[in-house]
Amino acid sequence: MWCSRMKDQRGQALVEMALVIPILLLLMIGFMQFGLIFAGSVSVTNAARAGARFAAVSALDSAVAPACPSNLLDIVNANSFGVDKNQLTVHYKYQTGSSWSDPGTRTRNQWVWVQVIYPVPIVTPFLSTFTGNTRLVTADVKMQVE
Repeated sequence: MWCSRMKDQRGQALVEMALVIPILLLLMIGFMQFGLIFAGSVSVTNAARAGARFAAVSALDSAVAPACPSNLLDIVNANSFGVDKNQLTVHYKYQTGSSWSDPGTRTRNQWVWVQVIYPVPIVTPFLSTFTGNTRLVTADVKMQVE
């Protein structure tokens, strides 16, 4: 009798693995995608912080010229790791009084705002059908001009 019960359960482990493996693979791929998005977020935050620091501390106004200067872009690009630097979008403004305006002449104790946006590509096949091909990661940093 014990022998006949063993014959009935011969493929049980195979069936269980066939049911569990797809779920485990989806979870693993989902964790990897979350890691890519999180890494993009950390990189974009670091780049925005470095760009705001440069805009707030650089000695010459010519170093931070109007209309998104190449020096600020160089600083942002140098501090963004693991992202496609051609996909980065950088915006920045200065606070004059109670309103924000495009950069002009900087003064001490004025606020500078730097925003960096990066579209993280979604590489998970099933997730991209629900969320689209990219997930925008944004970092906003405000610093006081010294």
